[in-house]
Amino acid sequence: MLETLGGTYIHLGEEIRRAAAYVFALLDVFWTAMAGHAYALAVAWAEGGTSPGPA
Repeated sequence: MLETLGGTYIHLGEEIRRAAAYVFALLDVFWTAMAGHAYALAVAWAEGGTSPGPA
């Protein structure tokens, strides 16, 4: 079905724990990146930066 939608998938085997650990690792990377982005914005604003706003 994913081929029809143009997506890809990674088969991690039959053990459900491996897939759960993979998803958890992806979410960890995502939330770490979001926290880093929020921190960078806070530092920029604290130093007098402004929001880029719409183009």
